Amino acid sequence: EGFETALHVLERNRNRYCKMTSDELISNIRQLINEPPADGQSRWTVRSLCKECIERGYAEYMVPSTMMRILHKYNIDLK
Repeated sequence: EGFETALHVLERNRNRYCKMTSDELISNIRQLINEPPADGQSRWTVRSLCKECIERGYAEYMVPSTMMRILHKYNIDLK
């Protein structure tokens, strides 16, 4: 039973990651960075981008390290 549970968790996390690296998500992140930052901030931070992506439904789950990988891989600069 423990093995089945572990497999289920791995599969669920794999599906989340695959969804997060879609072309649509990358496009949404690029558009988001060009908008004024949320919560009256002067600029976007990695954490605020993660939070906003989740709130807007772009991803179910995102941590700053994943956002950093996406930004680096697609050469997206925070302004």
